Amino acid sequence: MNFQNTNVFPNGSDDINKFFSQILSTFQFTDQNQTIDISNWNTYSTSKFSFQYPSNLVIKETDKDYFVFVESNQTPASNSNMAIDARLSAVYADYNQAVKSTKEGLTNVKEESIGEWLKISGLIKPPLREGTSITVALYKYGQGAIEFEISGNAPVSDSIFDQILSTFRFSQ
Repeated sequence: MNFQNTNVFPNGSDDINKFFSQILSTFQFTDQNQTIDISNWNTYSTSKFSFQYPSNLVIKETDKDYFVFVESNQTPASNSNMAIDARLSAVYADYNQAVKSTKEGLTNVKEESIGEWLKISGLIKPPLREGTSITVALYKYGQGAIEFEISGNAPVSDSIFDQILSTFRFSQ
C-alpha cells in the first residue's frame, strides 16, 4: 500500500518513517534464550522416569501410571489441564499409532522436537472439547508412547512445559 499520495502522511516518507518508528518503539522483544530458574523445582520419580516441575504444582496419580498436575490450592485433580499418561495402553501401546491418532484429532497441527520428545500442538476437533488448544508431547518408550499434555487453562506456560520436558530422565 502506498501512503505517500494520501492525506494520511502529508509530508511523505518523513512522516511514514516517523510513524513506523513510533510503532516499533512500542514493541517488546523477548529473549529467546532466556533460561528458567529451576533450582527450587521439585523432582518426581516413578519406575519409568523422573522429572522436575514447578514447586507451585502438586502431582497426583489418579490411576496407575496416570498423573495429573494441579496448582497446590486447586481441587479436585479431575479439573486439571495438564497430565502424563504412562500406562502404555490403548492408542499409546504403539508409538506410531499414538502420533497418528494425536494428529488426526487436531486441526492447525504444528510439530516440533524437544529433545527426544515429539511435540504436537493444535486445536481439538469435535466432538470432545472442540476448539480447545492442546499441546501433546510423545516420548517413544519401548514400542509405546508416554504422553504429556497441556490444554485449555493449563497451570503452566508453553515455555515452562518445554522446560519440564527437558528435565525428563528415563529408565528403560
